[in-house]
Amino acid sequence: MSWVTVIWSMVASACLTLAFVHGLVWWWRRDAWANAVFALTAVATALLGLGEVWMMRAGTPEQFATAVRWTHVPAWALVVALVGFVRLYLRAGRPSLAWTICGVRTLSLGLNFLTGVNLNYREITAVRQVPFFGEQVSVGVGTPNSWMLVGQLSLFLLMVFVADAGFTVWRQGDRRHAVGVAGGIVFCALMGGVQSMLVFWGVIAAPIIASLFYVPVVVAMNIELSRDLLRVTQLAHALRESERRMTLVTESAKLGIWIRDLERNEMWATEEWRALFGFTKLDRLDLDLYWQRLHPEDREMVRLAQTKAIEGDGRYEMEYRVVLPDGRMRWIDSHGRVEFNAAGQAILVRGVSRDISVRKRSEEALRESEGRFRTMADTAPVMIWISGADKLCTFFNKGWLDFTGRTLEQELGNGWAEGVHRKDFDGCLKAYMNSFDARELFTMEYRLRRSDGEYRWLLDMGAPRFSPDGTFLGYIGSCIDITERKLAEEAAHGLTGRLIQAVEEERMRLARELHDDLSQSLALLSVELEMFGQDPPTEPAKIAARMEAFSTQVKGLSSEVHQLSYELHPAKLEQLGLVAAVHGFCKEFALVHEMAIEFVNRDVPLPVPGDAALCLYRIAQEALHNVAKHSGGTAAKVELTCEEAQLHLVVTDDGAGFDPHRIRANGSLGLVSMSERARFVGGQVTIESHPGAGTRVEVRVPIAGARVLSSSPEGELEMAVPR
Repeated sequence: MSWVTVIWSMVASACLTLAFVHGLVWWWRRDAWANAVFALTAVATALLGLGEVWMMRAGTPEQFATAVRWTHVPAWALVVALVGFVRLYLRAGRPSLAWTICGVRTLSLGLNFLTGVNLNYREITAVRQVPFFGEQVSVGVGTPNSWMLVGQLSLFLLMVFVADAGFTVWRQGDRRHAVGVAGGIVFCALMGGVQSMLVFWGVIAAPIIASLFYVPVVVAMNIELSRDLLRVTQLAHALRESERRMTLVTESAKLGIWIRDLERNEMWATEEWRALFGFTKLDRLDLDLYWQRLHPEDREMVRLAQTKAIEGDGRYEMEYRVVLPDGRMRWIDSHGRVEFNAAGQAILVRGVSRDISVRKRSEEALRESEGRFRTMADTAPVMIWISGADKLCTFFNKGWLDFTGRTLEQELGNGWAEGVHRKDFDGCLKAYMNSFDARELFTMEYRLRRSDGEYRWLLDMGAPRFSPDGTFLGYIGSCIDITERKLAEEAAHGLTGRLIQAVEEERMRLARELHDDLSQSLALLSVELEMFGQDPPTEPAKIAARMEAFSTQVKGLSSEVHQLSYELHPAKLEQLGLVAAVHGFCKEFALVHEMAIEFVNRDVPLPVPGDAALCLYRIAQEALHNVAKHSGGTAAKVELTCEEAQLHLVVTDDGAGFDPHRIRANGSLGLVSMSERARFVGGQVTIESHPGAGTRVEVRVPIAGARVLSSSPEGELEMAVPR
């Protein structure tokens, strides 16, 4: 027997034996498609080797051409099988490229039977003998077929496809499969393809031996699949051990395992499951009895959940109540999974159940406690927040959410910080973090955006929380709106500064008037008196005229001093009372500023307390000065009345008017002084004004009067006793 026969027979026998073994594996396990494809690969390799022996034993060109033509059939099966093995076993490779390879190789198989004598030769003219393994073998001589490039293209695409799959597997970390399987296929396909091309294109005179290059591939694939079979055996042993451990665990954890056969409508369960549902060992498990044990309110819910699992993804998770024969109720946590047959029909449900009654009672108690806390927190007149040990906030009460106008989900974590004013954010965060790390109380002030977009000042006080065993749990804090206090502090601070400035300006004005007017007038009078004394007139008439002039100057100076004194403190207010003082001021003011001022008084008591009288007088004075300075009005009316133990002062004018809100925002000292004077005596100032519609200043001051001073029809003041 020749070496060619021995070697190729051994290769074919080994490949067919491996194909038979893995074919049986696939027959036993119909999901083991990688074994089925390997069996096809081994059979194709064996047939490819037999075809090569056929070519080497051909005696005529026709026999050689027939051998080449039919050898393309196992070659086609080998390429398709290798593509399928890579896709199924390595789970890699591009599907589009795989289909392209199969299509190109199928095309080459068709061209093999339709063009020339076969895919490789258009014509075979002779067969010559060449030495090989110590004997003479046949080699074809003829014209190459250019369609042979299609078959060689399929081999090239196969190598690209396998190399790409190998790189994918390598990147996934499976280097053994990448090198042993993918690398082996690429190398052997390359060597077999190169040897075949050199022979068919007439470069070398040698027989085709491509099957020998694919034998290592078959061996490598067999080794990997055998490893998997060994691993399956080991896993089966481990599974049996795991089942024994699982039984021990379920018994220790009191887990009940159950199986429901949907085809037979039967049910099986462990003793632990029977005990959970109140069944004894002797009780026959009946689905109707199972449904009766379920709480009436939960039966429909459980039925819908099981139906959804059977018709959906097969997952079943449910918590429900069961009522035991003695009337006790038990909470059950049940998890199951549906198994489907090849047709996609649900055939079995496996599951596990456990008693969660203790947990449910604890959760119910916790919910009641949380409900009481939430009710208390939501009704508290402060804004409350809670944070965890990770510094992230976990709760905000209704007061906080109503203030910010945001949802709880928006505020949780660090979401609340979005509303902090950007100028206060860094300081607020630093104080919070430092106090959190130190586990100590903290108090901080910052501005937070309200639901209407306005920033309000908050006083935030936080305290650390600890569990009974001393574990740090986080912080709880409360906030109150202190905007009004902050504004009052700022207003008081600004008012103090403006009052000091106003006092200084008034002193400067008095100093200027004393220096520029009185001082100069006195100096001039002194010079004139000195000149009169040095050169007195001789005629009595001239002396009398000069003395009259001196008297006029002294009276003018006295009037100016009186006016300054009156502005500093009106003497009439103490001597004649509020009505006369205000009436007199109105007359003088009207003359000085050429303005028509109407004064009306009704039922004003006598006497008016000093603080209240001074307050009303100064407000009337300030109001009329504002009319003259700012409004441009030509007429004003001052009303001074008493109603229900309250002095009522109203000053109106026909001037230009203004926007009270804008003036207050600009910090008008006049308006602030009016309000502060009224507040000092328990009164209240109301200012109504509109641009182009004049101004109305109304003051109400509480008093307790005994006698009433009223005005007669002729305008004369008279005393009247209250009725």
